[in-house]
Amino acid sequence: MDESGVVKVVIQPGDVLAFSSAHLHASVPNTTDAIRYSVEMRTIHQSDLDAGRVAPNVDNAATVPMYRWFRHVESRQPLSQSFSVER
Repeated sequence: MDESGVVKVVIQPGDVLAFSSAHLHASVPNTTDAIRYSVEMRTIHQSDLDAGRVAPNVDNAATVPMYRWFRHVESRQPLSQSFSVER
């Protein structure tokens, strides 16, 4: 993989880094004696699904669209995809 365009972001304990999970991303091994915790939060909006505004999944071979992981924050109903474009 060509890493010439890699942007390495260094954050401090307590910092928050927000980015699209569609971006290829990684972390470095923890070489300290301290425990490193990671909290992941994902959001998606039903109107984006309805309009076909979803990021293409180009970096893995997932067989289930990621939007199926999500539920409506109030009704807890699964989100639906009303367009028929396979991503």
